[in-house]
Amino acid sequence: MIEYVIQREGEKKVAVGIRGDNKKEIIRHYWGFWNHAATSGQDLIWSNEYVKPYLGYFWTSQIKLKKSLLNMSVNIMLAEGKLSLFKGKRGGIMPFAREYAESRLEEFKPMTFLVTKNKYDFYNLGNITAENLTDYDARKLH
Repeated sequence: MIEYVIQREGEKKVAVGIRGDNKKEIIRHYWGFWNHAATSGQDLIWSNEYVKPYLGYFWTSQIKLKKSLLNMSVNIMLAEGKLSLFKGKRGGIMPFAREYAESRLEEFKPMTFLVTKNKYDFYNLGNITAENLTDYDARKLH
């Protein structure tokens, strides 16, 4: 079974994780997102590829993710057939596809699976410079 997880780092930086027990099925789902322009990455990035459940992820934006889910929803409805049900309805299939895409997006579980910020606090001690030997105190020592 495939499960989608999401980590939002703002509107333009969203990591979508695909989790499951079968790596081939995870890769197949990734290419589904790739085919519908959710990402243009070369390949799925594996966060966990050695122990079940496996987790692969890709980066996208919120807008691209929503558009790809809408396109996937339209394709699912077209493949399902029964398009006569939408004939004569305002907007045809699109209002139903948008609703289905939104419900699919709600199924993405928010989860932090990547560390994108520093875990530790770093402090700056300031500038360290050499002593100026031309000042008053330095002349007294010689």
